[in-house]
Amino acid sequence: ISSGPGTPSSILFKYALSYVSETQAKDNYEHEIAAKNLPALSTEAHAAWRVALNRIRVRGGTVAQRRTFYSALYRSHERMVDINEHGRYYSGYDEQIHQTDRPHYVDDGAWDTYRAAHPLRTLIDPELETAMVRSLITMSQQAGDWMPTYARPWGNHPCMVGYHSSASILDAYRKGLPGLDVEAAYRGIHQN
Repeated sequence: ISSGPGTPSSILFKYALSYVSETQAKDNYEHEIAAKNLPALSTEAHAAWRVALNRIRVRGGTVAQRRTFYSALYRSHERMVDINEHGRYYSGYDEQIHQTDRPHYVDDGAWDTYRAAHPLRTLIDPELETAMVRSLITMSQQAGDWMPTYARPWGNHPCMVGYHSSASILDAYRKGLPGLDVEAAYRGIHQN
């Protein structure tokens, strides 16, 4: 931004996104950020991260080792992403808009996350992992019982060999996460 007489030194820019529609993006803006300023949004974000990062407490080690641990824990939360927009979401698996009161998670590079991120979440936040596994099963049903390879917002992205989401579903099932539609999960896993 150029500076000069009458030119502001900074600009506050707020925006909202939607996979559903332009109208939904406006609604998301009104519900999520319109009345909030940057300090309020920052406070909310810090509080959410404090909850997530305090699920595990580390004692011992050097400052550098603890920093490495908590940095890795922070990054383990980068996927999956809830795309439910106040009761609606767009599914790239059947190209429909769905109504639900549950979160709908997408964006899972399962070939990376099935080894550690999903099993970790099963232990430290089983409710969140249950919601993510339910989303994988729902995507499979919407895709005609094909379990996703890489669950993207716009649909499956079959860019790796194998169906690693199956391992995450099996791990959640074996660890007893409640409310999973095991029959639907098996149909998708079997068909793949």
